[in-house]
Amino acid sequence: MARIQHNQHNPLFSSFRPNALLKILLCGALLVNSSALSAHTPVADVSTQSAHQGLSQQQLIQIDNQRKSQLERFIRVFEADNRYQQQQISSELMLAGVSDVSLFDIIDHKLYLSLPDATTKTGINYSASLLKVLAYSGNPKYAQRFSKIVNGDYHKKLRKYAKKYQVLLDKYQVWNGILNNTHYYLPNESLHDNQLIAAIQSDELELKRTTARHIFKLKLNALPILNSLERELKHPRLLEHNRLAIDTYAWMAKALAQSRLPQYRPLLSEISATSPEKKLRGYAEDYLEDYY
Repeated sequence: MARIQHNQHNPLFSSFRPNALLKILLCGALLVNSSALSAHTPVADVSTQSAHQGLSQQQLIQIDNQRKSQLERFIRVFEADNRYQQQQISSELMLAGVSDVSLFDIIDHKLYLSLPDATTKTGINYSASLLKVLAYSGNPKYAQRFSKIVNGDYHKKLRKYAKKYQVLLDKYQVWNGILNNTHYYLPNESLHDNQLIAAIQSDELELKRTTARHIFKLKLNALPILNSLERELKHPRLLEHNRLAIDTYAWMAKALAQSRLPQYRPLLSEISATSPEKKLRGYAEDYLEDYY
């Protein structure tokens, strides 16, 4: 680009003071940079996520249909009065990434109706279970319900539960976004498995630990899930010398070990021998002893 000479005889500059001229040049540069950014910055829409991960439009539609079917099933269970079924499905709801008010308004209403009976052990436990499920919504709409119980004239155990799950409500505001982020999803995997994979690959240690516990408890052995655990354990980017980090990686190792698949044994042996964290080395050694 040709350089413009700045002197008093140049008619382009004759009517401008130096400071005003500098502002004009800076504004022009910003406009050029903004245009360049807009031309190269991808729009965060479904088609962009699909192209990035190789998910076809049809696969994204299938995921959306799975979400709708899942939500309808949750609603049917909580509209009914079968507490056992509600308790069973709560484990699935924990990592489903659902925040739809059509479901959680039902749960919130059930919680409200349960409060007068929350004076016995059974009543308190039921109300507490509904509080926990309500926290899975991550929806600030329900924050007032938690506050009313924490500060209200209720049994001290119930107030304690409400305070605990109030914190969980805040966490799920972040976690649900991760669980539903198709950036992490793999083609041809179920919605449930993809959500677990997304959680394992996230940067949220507590979400990773919760997911690893879930995998271990349900003995989930789908290879894409186990492979995601393997990748995180091979490259422990979030491992630090603190309780949460060590416990998170220990649970991921435990979830991987419960598969008893021989291809993962060398990694557990490596962790037991070379991990920089002594406690994690000990955990991995224990898991190896029970491997076969």
